Amino acid sequence: MQLNNIDNYRKRSLYYWSCMYSETIKEGKTYEELKKCIIINILDFKLIKETKRYHTVYKIMEIKEKYEYIDDLELHYIELPKFREKKTINELDMLEKWILFIKETGMKGKEKKVEELIESEEVLKMAAQKIKELSKDEQMRQRYLARQKALMDKRSAERYREILLERATMNGIEKGRLEGEYKKAIETAREGIKIGLDIKTIKMLTKLSEKEIQDILKESEK
Repeated sequence: MQLNNIDNYRKRSLYYWSCMYSETIKEGKTYEELKKCIIINILDFKLIKETKRYHTVYKIMEIKEKYEYIDDLELHYIELPKFREKKTINELDMLEKWILFIKETGMKGKEKKVEELIESEEVLKMAAQKIKELSKDEQMRQRYLARQKALMDKRSAERYREILLERATMNGIEKGRLEGEYKKAIETAREGIKIGLDIKTIKMLTKLSEKEIQDILKESEK
């Protein structure tokens, strides 16, 4: 799930795939051991300008004859802003139901529609129940986190400002732009921790180091 179009997201998502693909083979094994990897990018912005379709799929194909080179690569892009609902819930296919569930769960005024969606598919019931469980856990931690927030933010800001200055100097990147991107990465990491993503996944999504993610995790547990 990607909320903002930062960096070159087309290349970024391909990089995510390459990392996942390379991890499917163990040291000393043959290339035959490599497994097919599918990346599903759910985007809250428009990325693919070449089409108005909200769901596009990409593979490695021969240019002229259009046959598939190998089945190991598969990239899906689901662009939420392009989705336009024109059917009743009973007429929606599974993908369309998931898109509505993702877009409208928690939105004020959409409670009735979301409830109808949940009742239409068992897997959506399971997803809704999981969200409720995570929400309860978050509410229990909220009082304590509120007391720690000011101190955490101050420590984080000081530490990350030093890192940002270092990176800006090394890479010749304009300081303000880099700081904004790094803050987005930090927020993404915090959200990932809240919903239970593992460190490896958060690292791929944010490009933060494992130590940086571990620091954020420790802060969230205090």
